[in-house]
Amino acid sequence: MVFKFATFDPTQDPDDFNYAFPQSSASSPSAVAATICQPCDYNDGCIRALVSRLVVAEPGERMLKLKDRPFKYGKLARITRNFGTVLVEGGSGNVYFGALEDGTEVAVKVFFCFSTRGSTEFQAKAKNLRAVHHENLVPLLGYCDGTKTKALIYEFMDGGNLRQNLSGDRANFWTWRKRLQIAVDVAQGLDYLHHDCDPPIIHGDLSAANIWLNEKMQAKIADFGISAFEPRALDSHPTCPLGTPGYFDPEFYPYSRSDRKSDVYSFGIILFELITGQPAVTRGAVRNVFLLQWMTPIVETKEIHMIMDPSLQGKFNIDSAWKAVEIAKSCTRPTGVERPDITQVLAVLRQSLAMELASQCCHSEVVY
Repeated sequence: MVFKFATFDPTQDPDDFNYAFPQSSASSPSAVAATICQPCDYNDGCIRALVSRLVVAEPGERMLKLKDRPFKYGKLARITRNFGTVLVEGGSGNVYFGALEDGTEVAVKVFFCFSTRGSTEFQAKAKNLRAVHHENLVPLLGYCDGTKTKALIYEFMDGGNLRQNLSGDRANFWTWRKRLQIAVDVAQGLDYLHHDCDPPIIHGDLSAANIWLNEKMQAKIADFGISAFEPRALDSHPTCPLGTPGYFDPEFYPYSRSDRKSDVYSFGIILFELITGQPAVTRGAVRNVFLLQWMTPIVETKEIHMIMDPSLQGKFNIDSAWKAVEIAKSCTRPTGVERPDITQVLAVLRQSLAMELASQCCHSEVVY
């Protein structure tokens, strides 16, 4: 492979670059430069991802990385092509598709409203969230803290979100095993936020719309920590609602507070969506129908085939399915003290998945 090289001067406006070039105290700004491998015009090109691992060839080597400085609004408009493609319309803001100059695809969450306490706290919280890494969390790449615009920039997941998948034709090909694996993925991400982060991170707005799937159909949680940016979390005079209808914790609604058990409640609703294929809220001409209200009398019938998504065509291990239904019921109990911790939920879901896998190996009632 043939390469040509381009040298960039980091004394230029940092907003013109996708990467930051930190300066050493021993070097003057004009003396610091970084050499980056770029594809020639006449070959297939090199892997741009390598840029993130290239090292400046100087004493005191510095690793290239996505910049810690915020994106300016003008750059946000450029990478989203003036916010032309809406991926998700959410309660706290819309998510737009974008692409950085190096081709990296991103999802840009733009808040409808935000705290009036200024940018210092927003920047601090955004930088803290950038340090959170787990295989079941969507990576946060950057942020915008303009006077009139606050936004978070995430890595784009090209598998779509869970709500889109469950409401589309793709869900018809999802086996019970695949649904359980997605539930385990989400529970693992939530368990990490609750128990492995210091301080613990409460999601505060967990829903099927912010569970994203990558090209391998691995589930990742987005918008984690978003509640920390909401005016209800930061201001004494809130102006915006917090949370998504259908996922609100009834113990705290309408006060828009949340805790770990609130996240568990929202997770229980998502689990019921995976089980039934139904959305958290079905819009009606006269009134909306909430999934939990619809589910409760059906679960009491003890007829598992009335509960499970018809598109599964009965192809599931009954014991595995019941275990998932029972833990979803526990997650959605009226008060937090009645609900299990997400670590307990994860353990039960792993058992349910193991049952399903064992039934496949034994060629029992499931034929794939």
